Amino acid sequence: QKTIVTQFKSDTPLEFLFCACEMGNVILQYNQDNTPRESVHNADLIPSQLYATIKEIVASSYLDSMFVDDTKKSILTIEMKDGFDQDHYEELQSRLSGEIRIILKNYHPGIHVRPSSSNIAIDIKPITSNKELGAEQILTWLKTKNLSLDQFQFITFGDSVSDLQMAELFVSQKLSTIFVYVGEDKINQKAKYQTIITKAHYTTGTMEYLNS
Repeated sequence: QKTIVTQFKSDTPLEFLFCACEMGNVILQYNQDNTPRESVHNADLIPSQLYATIKEIVASSYLDSMFVDDTKKSILTIEMKDGFDQDHYEELQSRLSGEIRIILKNYHPGIHVRPSSSNIAIDIKPITSNKELGAEQILTWLKTKNLSLDQFQFITFGDSVSDLQMAELFVSQKLSTIFVYVGEDKINQKAKYQTIITKAHYTTGTMEYLNS
């Protein structure tokens, strides 16, 4: 929150800044005096025992390649360490994903979560959570502003196939949409919206597009 605020001038109306994080489960908004307010959904869905078990496995068997993101509030994320070899990570990621599924099946069969893998992470998340939910939260918020949404162009960024859900949600509402792909793997460009693939990847690719 502090990082976001310091990047804006003091007279910037932050009440027009809306952040849908963790696949729509964490919402960050600002009051008229620029003070933040946060709402968290599904905060208690992941048992503390499961969290501790996963953290122990990562520390004992995957410490060189991954870490548990302790900043997450509704999703348990095991992320690749910066600079680790991508091909080797994918091998380890597949192995850990299998271990997680066994743990969920044998020790936590009743909880409504599932593991999901991206290019750089494994997310253990609520079953109903995905990138589309985050986009829906944004649309719901915009409608409270009594805005005519067809006058805007929506630009979405992503580094994995799952990120396409954001663009697809906006297009389903007949809204002008661009998807900027900053990932490394190939994606299908036969879509109902403009897709731009940056030369650089991830954060550098995002800045490449914004600077253009």
